[in-house]
Amino acid sequence: MGFDLEVGTACNNNCIFCSAASRTSDFSTEQVLKLLKEHGAEGGVLCITGGEPTIRPDFLQIISTATTAGYNNILLQSNGRAFADPELAKKVVSLGFTTFR
Repeated sequence: MGFDLEVGTACNNNCIFCSAASRTSDFSTEQVLKLLKEHGAEGGVLCITGGEPTIRPDFLQIISTATTAGYNNILLQSNGRAFADPELAKKVVSLGFTTFR
């Protein structure tokens, strides 16, 4: 069973082909964490998408909550810019991310 979680539309790129650019709302931290807990399932698949999820101040908290909610296959759709910081990349993997797109 899978759950796609679009955390918002904020982004650090301005791609002309972006399908999220016309939307303007972001979920609050409380909303995201509540959704993760409601849809969490042992062995479940989670895809975190946005805008750009990595620019959220609560990004690491979201990953940590997803892991404790029971997701064991966590995917991230990202432009990858934040991962120029190798320490962030290591931290994200250590918290449970399995796939980057």
